[in-house]
Amino acid sequence: MLPLTGGTARYPQFAYGWVVSFAAGWIAWVGAVTIAPIEVLAVITYASVYLPWLVTDTVGDFGLLSFPAGYIVASALMLLFTVINLVGMKAFAKSNAALVWFKIAVPTVTVLALLFLAPFDASNFSGGDGFMPTGMQGVLTTISVGGVFFAMFGFDQAIQLGGESLNPRRNIPLSVIGSVLIGATIYLCLQLAFVGALPDNSFAKGWSNLSFANAAGPYAGIALLLGLSWLAITLQVDAAISPGGTGLIYTATSARLVYGLSKNGFVPKIFQRTSSRDVPIVAIVLSFIVGLIVFFPFPSWIKLVGLIVSANALVYAFAPLVFGALRAQEPEPGAPLQAAGGIRPGASGVRGGQLHRLLHRMGDQLEAVPARASEIRCPRDLLCDPTCR
Repeated sequence: MLPLTGGTARYPQFAYGWVVSFAAGWIAWVGAVTIAPIEVLAVITYASVYLPWLVTDTVGDFGLLSFPAGYIVASALMLLFTVINLVGMKAFAKSNAALVWFKIAVPTVTVLALLFLAPFDASNFSGGDGFMPTGMQGVLTTISVGGVFFAMFGFDQAIQLGGESLNPRRNIPLSVIGSVLIGATIYLCLQLAFVGALPDNSFAKGWSNLSFANAAGPYAGIALLLGLSWLAITLQVDAAISPGGTGLIYTATSARLVYGLSKNGFVPKIFQRTSSRDVPIVAIVLSFIVGLIVFFPFPSWIKLVGLIVSANALVYAFAPLVFGALRAQEPEPGAPLQAAGGIRPGASGVRGGQLHRLLHRMGDQLEAVPARASEIRCPRDLLCDPTCR
């Protein structure tokens, strides 16, 4: 593993060259740059329960941004994400850390409340239309367009920001593996608690007819049914706040992908320009502008999620192929930073021989390769060692 800023856009180039890297990099960027807008749409959709003027359903599609109020608020939220990212990684990390803890705490409290404050009925799992009433078709549909795949995206942020980590050997594996395990555990517990707490009459007409009044959503809805009004209010506040954390970090991610594309030579070098705080300012501004444009053809969450899922599914399909190609180039184990059986950077920076083999397709981007790692004057996206800054 090589900790690189915008790694998803760069690793395919090391493995397969310019053509594959061009396709993978741009697909990754499209998938990333549209996530901040969709999270803004999620915030507005949930907030519209109390602020109905933010959306309109006059065309039969609830959650469509209203004009001009909805578009103004959406643009303001995008601007907020941009400003926080421009301030620097320290402010970004503090803001994101607070949101992450909040996003973990609320689902955890929800699970505990439903398990201990509501009767748990195990027969619900075979009630209604029965277990998996539509078979694997329903499962796969839920994964692709029902939000399951979308909900598990967050792990790749550690890859895109890995070049800015002070300790990538520890932080990248911990972030990638930890986020998947924690997220999957929380989602599984939420689903078990939700199904077990449902009253018998709520799914008497089948699971497809399960709904809750006032667009409260499933968890706030069941909390109201059970008389847990405090939990319903907490969940509705969380639903309006939590998507902001994802939008914040994907503003950073999409900017790092543009930075990586610029390093590959696919966009002008101006997108490599960084501020005094090592923030890619031009790339962040580009993500902001593109995010605003996205609102016009995709003014609701449901209209945009299909594009995002498709783009990210294609990007993730590259990962095992790229890993296999890089492993073939660098099969020796024992690196300070590596996946099992993977490639390895040197103990400090990237060893000269590896740099020749792994980056030989990069052409003139590195004009000369030092013989020893200690002689490498690292660009900001090869921060394998905190002393190489």
